[in-house]
Amino acid sequence: MRRVAAVLVLGLGLLTAPPAVAEMALRLGNGAEPETLDPHAALGVPDGRITAALCEGLITSAIDGTEIPGAAESWTVGPDGRTYTFTLRAGAKWSDGAPVTAEDWVWSWRRALLPATRPVFPDLLFSIENAPAIARGEAPPESLGVRALDDRTFEVRLSRPDPEFLSGLDNRGAFPVNRAAVERHGADWVRPGNHVCNGPFMLAEYLPQSHVKVVRNPHYWDAANVRLDAAYFLPIADQNTEFKSFRAGQIDVTVTIPPNQIEWARENLKEAVRIAPYVASYYYYPNFEREPWRSNLALRKALMLAIDRDAIVARIARGGQRPAYSLVPDIIPGYPAPRPEWADWTQERRNAEARRLLAEAGYGPGGKPLEFEMLYNTLELHRQIAVAMAAMWQQTLGAKVTLENTEFRVLLNRMAERDFPGLVRRSWVWDRPIKHLENFRDPARRAGTGYDDPEFERMLAEAEVELDPERYNALLARAEARLLERAAFIPVYFDTSRRLVAPHVKGWVDNPGDTHLLQYVWIEK
Repeated sequence: MRRVAAVLVLGLGLLTAPPAVAEMALRLGNGAEPETLDPHAALGVPDGRITAALCEGLITSAIDGTEIPGAAESWTVGPDGRTYTFTLRAGAKWSDGAPVTAEDWVWSWRRALLPATRPVFPDLLFSIENAPAIARGEAPPESLGVRALDDRTFEVRLSRPDPEFLSGLDNRGAFPVNRAAVERHGADWVRPGNHVCNGPFMLAEYLPQSHVKVVRNPHYWDAANVRLDAAYFLPIADQNTEFKSFRAGQIDVTVTIPPNQIEWARENLKEAVRIAPYVASYYYYPNFEREPWRSNLALRKALMLAIDRDAIVARIARGGQRPAYSLVPDIIPGYPAPRPEWADWTQERRNAEARRLLAEAGYGPGGKPLEFEMLYNTLELHRQIAVAMAAMWQQTLGAKVTLENTEFRVLLNRMAERDFPGLVRRSWVWDRPIKHLENFRDPARRAGTGYDDPEFERMLAEAEVELDPERYNALLARAEARLLERAAFIPVYFDTSRRLVAPHVKGWVDNPGDTHLLQYVWIEK
């Protein structure tokens, strides 16, 4: 691994940056340090941006974020709605030049479900025959309903028709991994020199706290249309540092824009500012494996009501976010998102009802003192929102709230283990309502909440077998309404994507998923 020597001095500290070179290289802020480059174990968005450059699913995204054929050039669905037959692209290769075959997909999906892999998105494949049992360690991976009919034909047998099956195949949890690399190097297969995958780029360098460099993969099936030579992903967790780095010309694209700089950027960096609707929800949820959260519905409802979302988006977030009164983002076409009655109340009325519920819950004047903790990952915006919410609860409910922040990767692990006593912050991005709702399913499916509601499970199970799109969405909305009735989460806002993109960066198209695959991007100077 080549070490980078150049050190750029910024107002808030030192930022190690890649050297200036003649190659057409894109430099992207990437938020937190990636936790892993193993697509089957990568949960965080920073990991996902990198793995999407290195690997490709059977389905991928177009420049506008819509789904198109990826590693599969076509597919058919059997008359029973349960058998999918994918035809892989002719001449498809791994980044080491070896052919990608249907057997590689068989092995990869079996691995993606193994408990030992630490999968975080196994439910993407749960409608395949025997997938849930394999994920629970109750069945051998060989029993998964997948097989190679020949080198280019990959057959998948579902246990039931699933209207969402194809939509999950562009996610990293359904990416292929190279068996030879994994078996030869074990956990070190994700290191530069060992990493092999099938995407438009290859892993060239990984210097922790500095950058991940990817370079064009000459063996990618569409390599002739990939224009970038390389891309650098820089882990700049501090938003103001990232902002200054962009202004200094040290990066081409930011992850976000600091709330306190949005108006200035609109005035002074007009051509670079990109703010667009985003299929992301920002919310908190309690640890349902602990009391009082598990049993005290009135307490959960009181907390849900006693925050002023309009004030949070107008005075703190300031990036075009919309107050949220439900879970699923309100910009998904065809989805009739539920709207609780209290969403149309004044904040004064909500606060009055929150105080009544607090007394019903046994807290407040004449009851127990209300004390709890809030956990969030280190970022100034998250801190400001947590401080504001704590102040609102203190003023309205007399609550004493202790705030705790931690690194993003630590937060993910604590969420997965439900190792937090009170509330935890979560943002979730997906353009399918089911993928938001599934965070509150059986907690064995992913890093979950501990929420356990047989009626909610029954509602989702009923939706999963419905093939009529309108009826399917209506059933999902009913399940979401159940979550609201049970105060399973505390919605704060529906997010926007907020980036600075240098004018010389071309092929960067705003879309609701904020999906920007680097094979479509180039630099024009």
